[in-house]
Amino acid sequence: MDQEFLRSFVGYNSCLTRRHWNVVKQIVRYLQGQEAPTVVPNNNAACVDQLKDGYIKGDKTKHILPKFLFTHDLQKSGDVIVQKVRSSDNQADLFTKALPTKTFKKLVHNTGMRRLNELK
Repeated sequence: MDQEFLRSFVGYNSCLTRRHWNVVKQIVRYLQGQEAPTVVPNNNAACVDQLKDGYIKGDKTKHILPKFLFTHDLQKSGDVIVQKVRSSDNQADLFTKALPTKTFKKLVHNTGMRRLNELK
């Protein structure tokens, strides 16, 4: 495993590609000691359905090369699982939106952040 892990860095350059994505996944899995697929939470049901079907509807995506739209390929290979998550449980909202205090505190707790006085 270690040789394969180190070999993945050969040819690493500044152009972001699928190879970079694979290296990041290998690093995270190596550090976590897991071989499970990466779960990508999304609070948009239509988006989750489109990604599961491999279909992305929209006029703006027709000019993007297919090699950059590889989420469906990652799902087929089992590397990524896109799951529906309720908006109130979406941890990305913690960093991108102004939230009600109750939701904010719940999401902070779910990320594992604690105040020092709570640890005693």
